[in-house]
Amino acid sequence: MYKIVFIDLDGTLLNSKGKITEYTKNTLLEAQKRGIKVVLSSGRVSTSTMMFARQIGLNGYIISGNGSVITDLETNEEIYVNCMNKNDVIKVIDICEENSIYYNIK
Repeated sequence: MYKIVFIDLDGTLLNSKGKITEYTKNTLLEAQKRGIKVVLSSGRVSTSTMMFARQIGLNGYIISGNGSVITDLETNEEIYVNCMNKNDVIKVIDICEENSIYYNIK
């Protein structure tokens, strides 16, 4: 029996319209009721990932920012954060801007 399931959002959990179907929501809630921890894991920022977890009614944790942040859904506490240092972020921003690449920063 599974004890924990990690699920990506884009291209996995969300349908082509960027929504969670009722069937999927009910399936995840049923898994949670059976004691399986359901963790949304995404490259998205925490607020976006948390919004979907709340829509479903999940408890436990979310992983966001491509694994750089783990947040407790009950307390909203970031229990793990591993972010880049300021100088490296500035270098990446410069590269993105020079090449018209989209980026977001928490």
